[in-house]
Amino acid sequence: MKTISPEFKNHLAQGNTTLTTLLQINRLDGQVFYFTNREEGLTYNLNYYAPYSGYMPSALDTKINMSVDNQSIIGILNSDTITQADIRAGLFDFANVKLSAVNYKDLGMGEMSMLVGKFGEAVLEGNQFTIELRGMAQLLQQKMGELYLIPCPATFGDARCGINALDPAYTKSFTVSAIIVDEERRTFQTNSLVDTTGYFNSGLVTFDGNAANPGVVMDVKVYTLLQTNPPDPIDLSQIELYEPMASNIQIGDSGTILVGCPKSLEACKTKFLQSNHLRYRGFPHLIGATTALRGAG
Repeated sequence: MKTISPEFKNHLAQGNTTLTTLLQINRLDGQVFYFTNREEGLTYNLNYYAPYSGYMPSALDTKINMSVDNQSIIGILNSDTITQADIRAGLFDFANVKLSAVNYKDLGMGEMSMLVGKFGEAVLEGNQFTIELRGMAQLLQQKMGELYLIPCPATFGDARCGINALDPAYTKSFTVSAIIVDEERRTFQTNSLVDTTGYFNSGLVTFDGNAANPGVVMDVKVYTLLQTNPPDPIDLSQIELYEPMASNIQIGDSGTILVGCPKSLEACKTKFLQSNHLRYRGFPHLIGATTALRGAG
Protein backbone atom coordinates (compact mmCIF):
# COMPACT_ATOMS: atom_id res chain seq x y z
CA MET A 1 0.00 0.00 0.00
CA LYS A 2 1.29 3.46 -0.88
CA THR A 3 1.38 5.93 2.02
CA ILE A 4 0.16 9.42 1.16
CA SER A 5 -1.16 12.36 3.13
CA PRO A 6 -4.95 12.78 3.66
CA GLU A 7 -4.78 15.97 1.59
CA PHE A 8 -3.16 14.13 -1.31
CA LYS A 9 -5.73 11.34 -1.03
CA ASN A 10 -8.58 13.85 -1.20
CA HIS A 11 -6.99 15.50 -4.22
CA LEU A 12 -6.79 12.16 -6.04
CA ALA A 13 -10.49 11.62 -5.38
CA GLN A 14 -11.40 14.77 -7.29
CA GLY A 15 -12.55 14.66 -10.86
CA ASN A 16 -9.77 17.01 -11.98
CA THR A 17 -6.26 16.83 -10.56
CA THR A 18 -3.09 18.88 -10.98
CA LEU A 19 -0.52 16.12 -10.83
CA THR A 20 2.93 15.87 -12.32
CA THR A 21 5.62 13.23 -12.07
CA LEU A 22 9.07 13.75 -10.59
CA LEU A 23 11.95 11.64 -11.85
CA GLN A 24 15.24 11.45 -9.94
CA ILE A 25 18.16 9.60 -11.57
CA ASN A 26 21.31 8.81 -9.59
CA ARG A 27 23.93 7.52 -12.01
CA LEU A 28 26.67 5.24 -10.75
CA ASP A 29 29.29 7.85 -11.65
CA GLY A 30 27.77 10.21 -9.06
CA GLN A 31 25.81 12.51 -11.38
CA VAL A 32 22.21 13.21 -10.33
CA PHE A 33 19.41 14.36 -12.64
CA TYR A 34 16.00 15.76 -11.66
CA PHE A 35 13.16 15.96 -14.20
CA THR A 36 9.47 16.75 -14.28
CA ASN A 37 7.17 16.20 -17.24
CA ARG A 38 5.57 19.61 -16.71
CA GLU A 39 6.24 22.44 -19.12
CA GLU A 40 7.63 24.46 -16.20
CA GLY A 41 10.20 23.33 -13.67
CA LEU A 42 9.56 23.20 -9.94
CA THR A 43 11.53 22.95 -6.70
CA TYR A 44 10.64 20.14 -4.31
CA ASN A 45 12.58 19.19 -1.17
CA LEU A 46 15.26 21.74 -2.13
CA ASN A 47 15.89 20.01 -5.46
CA TYR A 48 15.04 21.71 -8.76
CA TYR A 49 13.25 19.42 -11.21
CA ALA A 50 13.91 20.67 -14.72
CA PRO A 51 11.09 20.57 -17.26
CA TYR A 52 11.64 17.72 -19.67
CA SER A 53 8.59 17.29 -21.86
CA GLY A 54 10.59 14.77 -23.86
CA TYR A 55 9.99 11.96 -21.38
CA MET A 56 6.80 10.04 -20.68
CA PRO A 57 6.41 7.29 -18.08
CA SER A 58 4.37 4.30 -19.18
CA ALA A 59 1.57 2.77 -17.14
CA LEU A 60 2.85 1.22 -13.91
CA ASP A 61 1.90 -2.38 -13.18
CA THR A 62 2.56 -3.33 -9.55
CA LYS A 63 1.28 -6.57 -7.99
CA ILE A 64 1.13 -7.86 -4.44
CA ASN A 65 2.65 -11.24 -5.35
CA MET A 66 6.22 -9.85 -5.48
CA SER A 67 6.39 -10.06 -9.28
CA VAL A 68 8.54 -7.47 -11.03
CA ASP A 69 7.08 -3.99 -11.50
CA ASN A 70 6.44 -3.17 -15.15
CA GLN A 71 7.41 0.39 -16.07
CA SER A 72 9.44 2.16 -18.70
CA ILE A 73 10.49 5.69 -19.55
CA ILE A 74 10.07 6.84 -23.14
CA GLY A 75 11.85 10.03 -24.07
CA ILE A 76 13.42 12.22 -26.72
CA LEU A 77 17.19 12.56 -26.74
CA ASN A 78 18.36 15.97 -25.57
CA SER A 79 21.93 17.20 -26.00
CA ASP A 80 21.77 19.03 -22.66
CA THR A 81 20.54 16.12 -20.53
CA ILE A 82 20.18 12.56 -21.81
CA THR A 83 22.33 12.03 -24.89
CA GLN A 84 22.71 9.13 -27.28
CA ALA A 85 26.43 9.01 -26.54
CA ASP A 86 25.85 8.67 -22.79
CA ILE A 87 23.28 5.90 -23.24
CA ARG A 88 25.48 3.96 -25.68
CA ALA A 89 28.44 4.38 -23.33
CA GLY A 90 26.40 2.76 -20.56
CA LEU A 91 26.47 5.77 -18.25
CA PHE A 92 22.79 5.30 -17.39
CA ASP A 93 23.03 1.52 -16.92
CA PHE A 94 21.79 0.40 -13.48
CA ALA A 95 21.27 3.99 -12.33
CA ASN A 96 19.16 4.32 -9.18
CA VAL A 97 15.76 5.79 -10.01
CA LYS A 98 12.90 7.26 -8.01
CA LEU A 99 9.59 8.12 -9.69
CA SER A 100 6.90 9.94 -7.73
CA ALA A 101 3.87 12.17 -8.24
CA VAL A 102 3.05 15.52 -6.63
CA ASN A 103 0.35 18.16 -6.83
CA TYR A 104 2.29 20.96 -8.48
CA LYS A 105 -0.22 23.54 -7.22
CA ASP A 106 0.21 22.48 -3.59
CA LEU A 107 3.56 20.78 -2.97
CA GLY A 108 2.81 20.80 0.74
CA MET A 109 0.58 17.75 0.20
CA GLY A 110 3.73 15.70 -0.16
CA GLU A 111 4.40 13.06 -2.76
CA MET A 112 3.14 9.67 -3.80
CA SER A 113 5.98 7.24 -4.49
CA MET A 114 5.31 5.33 -7.69
CA LEU A 115 8.52 3.36 -8.10
CA VAL A 116 11.95 3.04 -6.52
CA GLY A 117 14.42 0.88 -8.40
CA LYS A 118 17.04 0.86 -11.12
CA PHE A 119 17.31 1.44 -14.83
CA GLY A 120 17.37 -1.74 -16.87
CA GLU A 121 17.69 -2.24 -20.61
CA ALA A 122 17.86 0.85 -22.83
CA VAL A 123 16.71 0.81 -26.46
CA LEU A 124 17.56 3.56 -28.96
CA GLU A 125 15.38 4.17 -32.00
CA GLY A 126 16.31 7.24 -33.99
CA ASN A 127 15.96 10.26 -31.74
CA GLN A 128 13.94 8.35 -29.14
CA PHE A 129 15.01 6.19 -26.20
CA THR A 130 13.12 3.69 -24.07
CA ILE A 131 14.61 2.69 -20.72
CA GLU A 132 13.16 -0.10 -18.60
CA LEU A 133 12.55 0.67 -14.93
CA ARG A 134 13.04 -2.25 -12.57
CA GLY A 135 11.42 -2.13 -9.15
CA MET A 136 13.00 -3.41 -5.95
CA ALA A 137 11.13 -6.72 -6.30
CA GLN A 138 13.32 -7.49 -9.30
CA LEU A 139 16.29 -7.90 -6.96
CA LEU A 140 14.50 -10.85 -5.32
CA GLN A 141 14.63 -12.72 -8.63
CA GLN A 142 18.40 -12.49 -8.96
CA LYS A 143 20.21 -15.81 -8.75
CA MET A 144 22.58 -16.03 -5.82
CA GLY A 145 25.55 -18.32 -5.26
CA GLU A 146 27.49 -20.56 -7.63
CA LEU A 147 25.97 -22.55 -10.46
CA TYR A 148 27.22 -25.91 -11.72
CA LEU A 149 28.10 -25.16 -15.34
CA ILE A 150 30.42 -26.68 -17.92
CA PRO A 151 31.98 -23.30 -18.92
CA CYS A 152 34.30 -21.59 -16.45
CA PRO A 153 32.47 -18.83 -14.49
CA ALA A 154 35.67 -16.96 -13.60
CA THR A 155 36.51 -13.67 -15.27
CA PHE A 156 39.77 -13.82 -17.18
CA GLY A 157 42.51 -12.35 -14.99
CA ASP A 158 40.60 -12.32 -11.68
CA ALA A 159 41.74 -14.05 -8.49
CA ARG A 160 39.92 -17.27 -9.31
CA CYS A 161 41.42 -17.40 -12.80
CA GLY A 162 44.93 -16.65 -11.57
CA ILE A 163 46.35 -15.48 -14.92
CA ASN A 164 47.90 -12.00 -15.08
CA ALA A 165 45.70 -10.22 -17.61
CA LEU A 166 48.21 -7.35 -17.84
CA ASP A 167 50.84 -9.66 -19.33
CA PRO A 168 51.87 -8.16 -22.72
CA ALA A 169 50.82 -11.43 -24.33
CA TYR A 170 47.22 -10.86 -23.25
CA THR A 171 46.70 -7.08 -23.17
CA LYS A 172 48.03 -5.29 -26.24
CA SER A 173 47.95 -1.74 -27.53
CA PHE A 174 46.46 -0.78 -30.87
CA THR A 175 45.90 2.30 -33.02
CA VAL A 176 43.06 2.56 -35.51
CA SER A 177 44.46 2.77 -39.05
CA ALA A 178 41.27 2.39 -41.11
CA ILE A 179 37.51 2.54 -40.65
CA ILE A 180 35.04 0.09 -42.13
CA VAL A 181 32.06 2.23 -43.09
CA ASP A 182 28.86 0.77 -41.63
CA GLU A 183 25.75 2.20 -40.03
CA GLU A 184 26.56 0.69 -36.64
CA ARG A 185 30.06 2.19 -36.25
CA ARG A 186 31.63 -0.91 -34.76
CA THR A 187 34.28 -2.21 -37.20
CA PHE A 188 37.79 -0.88 -37.68
CA GLN A 189 41.26 -2.01 -38.76
CA THR A 190 44.66 -1.70 -37.16
CA ASN A 191 48.24 -2.47 -38.18
CA SER A 192 49.32 -2.85 -34.54
CA LEU A 193 48.36 -6.52 -34.06
CA VAL A 194 49.72 -9.70 -35.64
CA ASP A 195 47.91 -12.34 -33.56
CA THR A 196 46.13 -15.22 -35.27
CA THR A 197 42.50 -14.90 -36.31
CA GLY A 198 40.13 -15.45 -33.39
CA TYR A 199 42.71 -14.72 -30.69
CA PHE A 200 40.75 -11.72 -29.37
CA ASN A 201 37.24 -13.08 -30.00
CA SER A 202 35.08 -12.37 -26.89
CA GLY A 203 37.84 -10.12 -25.53
CA LEU A 204 37.54 -6.48 -24.50
CA VAL A 205 38.54 -3.25 -26.25
CA THR A 206 39.21 -0.19 -24.08
CA PHE A 207 39.63 3.15 -25.82
CA ASP A 208 42.05 5.73 -24.42
CA GLY A 209 40.91 9.01 -22.93
CA ASN A 210 41.76 10.95 -26.10
CA ALA A 211 39.75 8.69 -28.42
CA ALA A 212 36.39 9.62 -29.93
CA ASN A 213 34.81 7.30 -27.34
CA PRO A 214 37.04 8.05 -24.33
CA GLY A 215 37.28 5.31 -21.73
CA VAL A 216 34.57 3.17 -23.33
CA VAL A 217 34.96 -0.61 -22.89
CA MET A 218 33.34 -2.82 -25.52
CA ASP A 219 33.17 -6.56 -26.20
CA VAL A 220 34.96 -7.92 -29.25
CA LYS A 221 32.79 -10.02 -31.56
CA VAL A 222 35.31 -11.04 -34.24
CA TYR A 223 39.06 -10.47 -34.58
CA THR A 224 40.57 -11.28 -37.98
CA LEU A 225 44.19 -11.17 -39.13
CA LEU A 226 43.93 -9.97 -42.72
CA GLN A 227 47.57 -10.00 -43.81
CA THR A 228 51.05 -10.22 -42.35
CA ASN A 229 54.68 -10.22 -43.52
CA PRO A 230 55.42 -11.36 -46.17
CA PRO A 231 54.39 -10.49 -48.87
CA ASP A 232 52.89 -7.16 -47.81
CA PRO A 233 55.18 -5.07 -45.59
CA ILE A 234 52.23 -3.86 -43.48
CA ASP A 235 50.43 -6.08 -40.96
CA LEU A 236 46.67 -5.54 -40.90
CA SER A 237 43.96 -6.83 -38.56
CA GLN A 238 40.23 -6.14 -38.36
CA ILE A 239 38.17 -5.85 -35.16
CA GLU A 240 34.38 -6.04 -35.11
CA LEU A 241 32.67 -5.05 -31.86
CA TYR A 242 29.41 -6.51 -30.56
CA GLU A 243 27.73 -3.15 -30.00
CA PRO A 244 27.82 0.10 -32.00
CA MET A 245 29.82 2.97 -30.55
CA ALA A 246 28.23 6.21 -29.41
CA SER A 247 30.55 8.28 -31.60
CA ASN A 248 32.23 7.41 -34.87
CA ILE A 249 35.56 5.67 -34.37
CA GLN A 250 38.32 7.85 -35.79
CA ILE A 251 41.61 7.01 -37.49
CA GLY A 252 44.29 7.52 -34.87
CA ASP A 253 42.11 6.43 -31.95
CA SER A 254 44.16 4.21 -29.66
CA GLY A 255 43.50 1.83 -26.81
CA THR A 256 44.12 -1.67 -25.53
CA ILE A 257 42.61 -5.02 -26.40
CA LEU A 258 42.35 -7.96 -24.00
CA VAL A 259 42.57 -11.54 -25.21
CA GLY A 260 39.30 -13.47 -25.34
CA CYS A 261 38.75 -16.48 -23.12
CA PRO A 262 36.44 -19.19 -24.55
CA LYS A 263 35.76 -20.44 -20.99
CA SER A 264 36.60 -24.00 -22.04
CA LEU A 265 38.94 -26.51 -20.40
CA GLU A 266 40.81 -27.00 -23.68
CA ALA A 267 41.52 -23.25 -23.96
CA CYS A 268 42.64 -23.19 -20.34
CA LYS A 269 45.17 -25.89 -21.21
CA THR A 270 46.46 -24.68 -24.56
CA LYS A 271 45.59 -21.06 -25.45
CA PHE A 272 47.59 -19.24 -22.80
CA LEU A 273 51.30 -19.19 -22.03
CA GLN A 274 50.98 -21.39 -19.00
CA SER A 275 48.56 -24.29 -18.64
CA ASN A 276 45.91 -23.10 -16.19
CA HIS A 277 43.55 -26.06 -16.23
CA LEU A 278 44.17 -26.89 -12.55
CA ARG A 279 42.43 -23.61 -11.69
CA TYR A 280 39.52 -24.24 -14.07
CA ARG A 281 36.28 -23.34 -12.28
CA GLY A 282 33.80 -25.06 -14.58
CA PHE A 283 32.58 -28.66 -14.54
CA PRO A 284 33.58 -30.04 -17.95
CA HIS A 285 32.53 -33.61 -17.10
CA LEU A 286 29.05 -32.68 -15.97
CA ILE A 287 26.49 -34.84 -17.77
CA GLY A 288 23.60 -33.21 -19.59
CA ALA A 289 19.91 -33.49 -18.79
CA THR A 290 19.33 -35.99 -21.60
CA THR A 291 21.94 -38.39 -20.20
CA ALA A 292 20.78 -37.92 -16.62
CA LEU A 293 17.16 -38.73 -17.49
CA ARG A 294 17.88 -41.57 -19.90
CA GLY A 295 18.20 -44.21 -17.18
CA ALA A 296 19.99 -47.51 -17.25
CA GLY A 297 20.18 -49.78 -20.28
